[in-house]
Amino acid sequence: MVENSVRSLPGRARSRLNGPLVTFLTVTSVFGVGSWLTSRAPMAERGLPPVASPSRSAPVDVSVLNLRDPLVTPPPKLRPPGAHTYILGDRLKIAFYERLDLSDDSSNARSLASNYVERTELGGEYLVQQDGNVVLPLVGTVAVAGMTIEEAVSATESAFRVAMRREGRVSLLLVDREPIYIVGDAARPGTFKHSPGMTVLHAMAVAGGAGDERGGHYIRTEYLREQERQAKAIQRIKRLLPQWAVLSAEREGASVTTPPRLLEIAGSAEAARLMRAALHLRTLVLASRKPLHEMLRASVASARRLGAGQENKLALVQAQIQGRVERREVVSALRSRGNVNVVTHLQSKTDVAALEERRQDVEDARLDAQLKFTRAEGELRKLEAEQRTELERDLATIDAEIADLDLGIESSRRMQAELRSSLHTTAAGGSDIDYEVTRRGQQGATRFAVTDLTELLPGDLLRVNRRAGR
Repeated sequence: MVENSVRSLPGRARSRLNGPLVTFLTVTSVFGVGSWLTSRAPMAERGLPPVASPSRSAPVDVSVLNLRDPLVTPPPKLRPPGAHTYILGDRLKIAFYERLDLSDDSSNARSLASNYVERTELGGEYLVQQDGNVVLPLVGTVAVAGMTIEEAVSATESAFRVAMRREGRVSLLLVDREPIYIVGDAARPGTFKHSPGMTVLHAMAVAGGAGDERGGHYIRTEYLREQERQAKAIQRIKRLLPQWAVLSAEREGASVTTPPRLLEIAGSAEAARLMRAALHLRTLVLASRKPLHEMLRASVASARRLGAGQENKLALVQAQIQGRVERREVVSALRSRGNVNVVTHLQSKTDVAALEERRQDVEDARLDAQLKFTRAEGELRKLEAEQRTELERDLATIDAEIADLDLGIESSRRMQAELRSSLHTTAAGGSDIDYEVTRRGQQGATRFAVTDLTELLPGDLLRVNRRAGR
């Protein structure tokens, strides 16, 4: 009888009565409606909600039935204590998935992942604005501030259905949250990453503490750090002063003397040792440059000797030419009187021409030797100029570095004096710490006093105030 009644229903209604509902109806038809009704009293005693009798006027919601026990419905979902909620400034990554098959509205069809396609043009990273909404393209604004992830997903899916007139699913991921800001009497004020469950005490631990903690451990640490910085600067000056003395003596061409300041800060014994080390190092540097100097000087001397030799050759050729020219004139005079034959006359002219050609070759060699001399001398002068420039640059660098170190030493001494004063002040009397939080909301910023166990939210500004002890 039940099977015939189910078969007589339309196709869409029959699909809804498949599975657990058919089993349910079969059980009730076998054991009788009366026995099913009598089973409601024990369920009420167990605290379970009664199951309504199926009827055509009130169709059964099959989504609450269980295959193993069709008479038990799952308990409603409650928000767990301290559930995560979204706040202003949260950056969310949202992805939309649209259901394709609308003809089949069964629960199996709605749960199949193959029936959904991602709408990439709608997804992306979005910021929770000042009004508590996220602005989604084509979908509109969705209020998510103060919602849990389930509530935000449900609200976004509803907005998607309204805007697109399509069924869909939403994936929502928290990408980033605002940091917390610590100002006032903290050891290291600044911006710090927020972590879930962070309290004021956690924040102060990250910021290095405050109040007595700052006046004690922190000040002593900073004082020792300044002392170390000053000592390092003095050691650096000890190494720079001997270098400056050696380079200055080399520039002036004078003997090396120990600077008075080096004797003051290092003592005579250590100053003498540092001076010997600096002089030895400079000697090694000059010795490494000596071969290049000697090579260039040898090139200059060789080019000078070659030029002088060519000058002597040229003078000799000039004298030979002068003698050949005089001989040619005598031969020409004798030829005009018929005392010398033609061959002798032509030979005198040939001798003069050959000497003129030799003079030209010697002149070319002399010019080439002069060019070599000029180049070698230029290379030597260039090297000497570069070394003088390097010497001046090294001296200027040392002077500037010493000046910077002196400023650092003076600054470190002033800082040490201030830290000593703060340390004495802190040790003389106690201190109390007050905490104040400025929190932004949809209605604006609010300021209120907190304790060290108050939980902070992303974007909170924590102000630390130290009150002088009574």
